[in-house]
Amino acid sequence: LDEPAMKAKFQLTVRSPMDGSIVLSNMPVDQHFYGDQTMVVSFQESVPMSTYLLTLVVGKFEATEMVLNPPADLAGRSPVVKVYTAYGNQKQAAVALRTARMSVDRLVKKLDADFPLPKLDLVAIPDYPSGATEHWGCITFRETTLLTPADATQADIARVASVVAHELAHSWFGNLVTMPWWNELWLNEGFASFFEYEGQAAAFPGWDVWSDFTYNDAQRAMRADVNPAASPLNIPSVVTEAQMHSAFSSITYSKGAAVIRTLAVALGQMNNNGPGQGFFLSSRGSGSFLAGLRTYLDAFKFDVASSRDLFLALSQNTESLHQFEEWASLPGVPLLTVGVDGKISVQRFEVPGLVPKSFPLRTANDGLQTISPSSHTSQYQVDKNVAGGATVNPSSSGYWRVNYCSSVWDQFILQASNGQLSSATLDSLLDDSFSLADQGLLHPRVALSLSAAAIETYGQPSHWRISLRHLSRWSGLMASSGVLDNAAGKQARRLLSTVTSFVDFSAPPASSPDQEQLCQSSYLNSPSKDASILPCDTAKTCCHTAVMLQGTLLSYSVSFGEKAAMKAGNSLVVSSNFDIHKIPSAIRQSALIASVVTQGDLCAQFDLLLLLNESLNVPWRSFEFYALQLLYAAFPCYK
Repeated sequence: LDEPAMKAKFQLTVRSPMDGSIVLSNMPVDQHFYGDQTMVVSFQESVPMSTYLLTLVVGKFEATEMVLNPPADLAGRSPVVKVYTAYGNQKQAAVALRTARMSVDRLVKKLDADFPLPKLDLVAIPDYPSGATEHWGCITFRETTLLTPADATQADIARVASVVAHELAHSWFGNLVTMPWWNELWLNEGFASFFEYEGQAAAFPGWDVWSDFTYNDAQRAMRADVNPAASPLNIPSVVTEAQMHSAFSSITYSKGAAVIRTLAVALGQMNNNGPGQGFFLSSRGSGSFLAGLRTYLDAFKFDVASSRDLFLALSQNTESLHQFEEWASLPGVPLLTVGVDGKISVQRFEVPGLVPKSFPLRTANDGLQTISPSSHTSQYQVDKNVAGGATVNPSSSGYWRVNYCSSVWDQFILQASNGQLSSATLDSLLDDSFSLADQGLLHPRVALSLSAAAIETYGQPSHWRISLRHLSRWSGLMASSGVLDNAAGKQARRLLSTVTSFVDFSAPPASSPDQEQLCQSSYLNSPSKDASILPCDTAKTCCHTAVMLQGTLLSYSVSFGEKAAMKAGNSLVVSSNFDIHKIPSAIRQSALIASVVTQGDLCAQFDLLLLLNESLNVPWRSFEFYALQLLYAAFPCYK
């Protein structure tokens, strides 16, 4: 029976032609038998696992192996890691190898749980239909999610690291301990989405991964969760195959991860530290989050467990168990409104409905407090002199939105202008202010003023991304109503007009990591060398985010028609003699679009569109769409 709860042991024997193919499965090879034209491969018996994890790969691959002398406390607890690629692609496996090796070691140590299988293979399969699948011990990937070619952008590298770390986290969450049925899929995907950031942080300590988490997962989940039809984490009914497929949603992945982070912070396991003042998962201190996870994994290894089983392991008493269960059983984003008198009221954001009644928060004195309706905020506020500010959601750790009275918002704007808020806290304040303004719950002036203060004072990539995403949407909505020269567009162009003063688009972004250096065990044991192969191009951001920011800023600058950036993009194309491969891949498309719009000659525009089509690698019909969009819609903001 192909159901997650139906676990079994598997022992495979495979007959394969002797044509140079390699045969791989979940377990190591037990025996080989060779005939005249065929070979018979017998694998060791597997551990108990769900049927969807069973895999068999036969093909012509070559293996790349990372040899690393692990710390003494990890000896024998982590497997040998190999990446299998098509012939000639071995050097493209370095990022995946580094991420896999260090992710596994980090999780073994944090969870105090050995890697459950004796080996770990990562296989890049040409034309693989899925991005990746967590087949236990033999994880399968599309080539673009496992390999980084020489011209890979920083975004490509981040994508590979993210996918590899995500699939490896399934070794514990989903494979070792499995949800009983698809209605609790978040127990698999939410934890994998959460721990993928731990894996990235282990492999690339210079990356500001928890800032990425806030933008990519927590805020993404909130945007999906405001839908009146949004489901809770524990889906009420999954009966048909279509319902099972629909369970693979941003609620399952991103909200699951965001709620897990809320619990991790509340239970005292995540600290505000590291690049960009993001989080890192600490195995020290008095926190009970990791202790609860260890209990959970140990009690249900090679078995199934429900969300109630998880919450029983995490909770310290019946009251906290009930609080945790509310977060899994109720849909929607809670909105906490702090009145002038400091009293808190709670409702569901955007649409009527029930929301959790209790909100765990770790306070400045490192104590666990619970916010509930009619609570007074004074005991939950962080001291104004410490990073984090006087907010009910310090460091963006809670899965809720918060609205304050106008005088408090004005205080936040002043604190942001003076650099008194942590970057992480400012992330949630920015997203909340724009989202509240969307619903008419806050004057748009607050969001515009706060975004200007954040960008002009801090200039962190997360502040740019959050602000520009909202400003771009606002500008588009106003333009669709006929207001082309609108306040949102003006604000975006004003902020973006400063970009060319500190980002040189004519200079190529920092290069990708040296593939051979990444494979050296001595390098892996020296995280400080990260900066030497990923050089920083601005003092304000770490190298990874600085390179990512360059592409983001040019893209938005071009879309808003910011003149200096348009000129810089066109200059890049002209100076390359229209050879797109000489333009850094991270900014190639934006530069070409800028050049299309800047060129006054229609024939030159069409030639550039052909180059853009080659860069996008899209079908001809899609190219026709781009041509019509660019030439006939003519970008009203450029008129």
